Amino acid sequence: MQIMFAGAIQGGREDWHWYGELITSLKKYGEVITKHASNGALGVPESEETEADRKIFKEDEKRIMASDVLVADISVPSIGVGYDIARAEGYHKPILCLYNTMKEKKISER
Repeated sequence: MQIMFAGAIQGGREDWHWYGELITSLKKYGEVITKHASNGALGVPESEETEADRKIFKEDEKRIMASDVLVADISVPSIGVGYDIARAEGYHKPILCLYNTMKEKKISER
């Protein structure tokens, strides 16, 4: 099984260490094709869209299409994660959203 993991990158990297634990657990169920999400050094300032950002967008699109399932951490607000969820839904992929209940910020209930 091909598993795509989505977590906040540019919107906030405070949970990158937790992403590593999640990815390790997900490996029991299949190949995680987005292991880079647990890299604490990822991210660029939001105001600096670069060619690398466009490349990441294209690569994520390919990963979504190649995946059997999307597992998304929604604990940190992220346009990218929301986009990945919407695209996976468009491809009729099963989606599992995870939320850390210890967070002060709450997700939208709508």
